[in-house]
Amino acid sequence: MKTITKTVILMIVTLFALAACNTNPLMPETPETEVLSFSVSPKSVSNVQSSSYPIWAGQNINAGNLIISNDANNLYITYSLTDGWLLRATHLHIASSLNRIPMNRQGIPIPGQFAYKKTHDPLVSEYTYQFSLADLSLNYGDEIYVAAHAEVVKPNISGGFQSETAWGGIIPGGGPRWWFYAVYTIVPPIDNPNPVFRTETAMLRMNDVPNDFSNRWGRHPWFSYVNLIPNSSPRTFYFYAAQHNRVGEAKIWRDLNSMYVEIELDAPYEMQQTHLNVQTTNYTGSPSFGLFPYTATHSPRVSSYTYQIPWQSAWNNADLKVALHGEVGPF
Repeated sequence: MKTITKTVILMIVTLFALAACNTNPLMPETPETEVLSFSVSPKSVSNVQSSSYPIWAGQNINAGNLIISNDANNLYITYSLTDGWLLRATHLHIASSLNRIPMNRQGIPIPGQFAYKKTHDPLVSEYTYQFSLADLSLNYGDEIYVAAHAEVVKPNISGGFQSETAWGGIIPGGGPRWWFYAVYTIVPPIDNPNPVFRTETAMLRMNDVPNDFSNRWGRHPWFSYVNLIPNSSPRTFYFYAAQHNRVGEAKIWRDLNSMYVEIELDAPYEMQQTHLNVQTTNYTGSPSFGLFPYTATHSPRVSSYTYQIPWQSAWNNADLKVALHGEVGPF
């Protein structure tokens, strides 16, 4: 009777010990629950921070990359294989410390006890697990240990497969068998990855003085133009945006057949649209840049551009009035 009682007590103690070893605040209560695959690779999603680690097959074959990333709401872990390697099965475990990854007494991980697993039928070259940061109780700055195991295969010329065990990560694990793991820190998403490119109106001026409004345009006190008799030597003028901000320069010259207006913006300014007009009389009234005969839409935006326009005989020896308008940013 005493022997039976001791045996029962020993079994209970063992069960509690096993449960304690597998306690993990980052693990669900039902490890077999399959996590939905993320249909778009996080590599193509904006506002995501990511880190990439090699996936080692057969210990020393680089079979692809393990990509760990997060945005404001989710954690993504992607197995992405290359060079013809395919996923047959994946086993994944996320823990707050290394000793919370399921292992045996020798320190060998037990993929069958990992919290997340997937059999890939048909075989795939890429698969992503997606998790809610809130469900995992993860906050910015938290460090996680990721054990990413896979069964990988590669077709060979005989019609069969080369089969290997694979692990993702750069840190060698302990114990008598080879394995790797990765450590990743949950980080805030990239601030405003697609900022609005706010532009201001820019006009060409005679002088490099913020408050110089000579050659102003009609009722508009700071819309301006320049006057010159072009020749083969470039003459430099100044591009100002938002009235008082110098954003670059423009050089104007001519040859026998053409007149050139070369725009060069200072860093970090870029232009997304420009309008050019040349006439022999002063400008009056309200400017209508959309009616200028020479226009350019710059997509993608550029920091330099040169207009080459045909020289007109009416411009010979004339004091030309050149109006250059642009939409320049960022502001």
